[in-house]
Amino acid sequence: MKTHRFRTAAGIALLVAAALGLAGCSSPGAGDETPAADANGGSGDTAIVAGDCAGVRVVVDPGELEGADVDTCVETDAPITAVKAFEAAEVELVGVSTSDAFFACRVAGAPAADEALEYEGESYTSGDCADFGPIWAWWGLFEDSGSGWEFAQEGADTLELAPGDAVAFAFQLGDTAEPRLPGK
Repeated sequence: MKTHRFRTAAGIALLVAAALGLAGCSSPGAGDETPAADANGGSGDTAIVAGDCAGVRVVVDPGELEGADVDTCVETDAPITAVKAFEAAEVELVGVSTSDAFFACRVAGAPAADEALEYEGESYTSGDCADFGPIWAWWGLFEDSGSGWEFAQEGADTLELAPGDAVAFAFQLGDTAEPRLPGK
């Protein structure tokens, strides 16, 4: 079991708003778009350069967590939701099971069910994703429509992405008064 420790001042207000309002997405299967399969292998071995993806760029940045980065292109010639983009990139999304709305608990297998996270004397293990995690450990949803990564203003179930756009989940751990952008 891997343990992470972080010691900085907490950005509680931002984290509460972000974790409850923006870090989630709809349950996989929402919507009726059916994008084509991943055009770049889905392994995340090579980062997509801006403009190289004619479809939707899909990124997973686990940060300090155990887990692989994903940076791939999903072929589509029509708008799709973020959930459909992650599904097409074969990125598994697991939500908090006790919530009526989808909030991301685990993305691409991270954090592992037995991976212990610690911050300022608190400890958290996601286990079976039955409950919300702490405000210092959550997945942030980001979008890039051509002007750089921005915190998504809606959940992945309703966030529509056009060909040429990018979407990312980046894990936020510790004091995230300023959210950690993908790739940082």
